[in-house]
Amino acid sequence: MKKNLFLIILPILVNFMACKASHWSALGESFDALSAGLLYGSEVIADDGTFLGKITDSWDSDSIFNENGIYGSKTSIYSIWNENSEYGNKFSMYNPFNSHTNTPPKIIKEGEFIGYLSVNKYLTGAINPYSIKHH
Repeated sequence: MKKNLFLIILPILVNFMACKASHWSALGESFDALSAGLLYGSEVIADDGTFLGKITDSWDSDSIFNENGIYGSKTSIYSIWNENSEYGNKFSMYNPFNSHTNTPPKIIKEGEFIGYLSVNKYLTGAINPYSIKHH
């Protein structure tokens, strides 16, 4: 019985672990709270290696959603929400809001690449930052 259960569960787990970025890309705008929960604790890293914060609660000082923090402020040079910074300017190649960039910030969780934080609909593994902002 235990062996049969293992043979049923193992392919499901392997399939889940293999889906990574292609799964996130397929979610597009329909990103739900469950999926956002899977991103909780992830780090946002610019293509140039700069740490841009974490996907956590807005009270966390490292959160990209903390409007008073260095990574969530509209005035910080390290914030994706600062339209005048290298990481928030829509024309910057490192910006998640540049719909043409191929070098948006990466989402990393526990050392593993999860996807890109990007509005670029054509980039495999892109997760729209607006889709997770209110989760």
